[in-house]
Amino acid sequence: MRGHITRINFAKRRELKLTRTTTSEEENESRQAVATLEKRESFELQGLANRLSRSSTRFTVSTFSRLWSLLFLNSDVNHVDTNEEAAWLGLLISDPAFLNATLSVGIGHWSPEPIWRRDSGIHLHRAVSSMIERIGTGRGFTDGGLGAALTMAFGERLAQNDIGWNVHVSGVAQMIRERRSRGIAQEPSWFFGLMAW
Repeated sequence: MRGHITRINFAKRRELKLTRTTTSEEENESRQAVATLEKRESFELQGLANRLSRSSTRFTVSTFSRLWSLLFLNSDVNHVDTNEEAAWLGLLISDPAFLNATLSVGIGHWSPEPIWRRDSGIHLHRAVSSMIERIGTGRGFTDGGLGAALTMAFGERLAQNDIGWNVHVSGVAQMIRERRSRGIAQEPSWFFGLMAW
């Protein structure tokens, strides 16, 4: 299971080496800034996910749903929360890897500016690191883990990165096989709707 995640990491590193145009000093400053932000934001995001998962009331999901609509420029003013959407958003805000994967894809496609790409990379790194850790301890086969892997796969498809897409889809297939071997015989209700979409 870890192999598919490691393969994508190496593919990304090779891609970065080919496209890198910054000097060593700029890279060092950038790494230090990323490390500082990562430490601070990791605790903040983990805290947010924990607070929201502990108090996942209808109000929290509804508020997050409206924020989600604003982020994706949904112009439907009379937006009605459905049970499926509430379940999806509840899962999203309760799983840090899923939340980071979603933020990575969203931020990465928001703007081509380097600062957005850097922030997207930070969230992707957090999502992948979290998934590697959870898979290594046997806790990565939850619905949130499956959602995170699918989100990363769709992010690679949006970026037209066929190698990344294949790696993540292979990882999703491995996760489903592992879930079944652990007695989780059924995928979540949103899974097939998402695949058909």
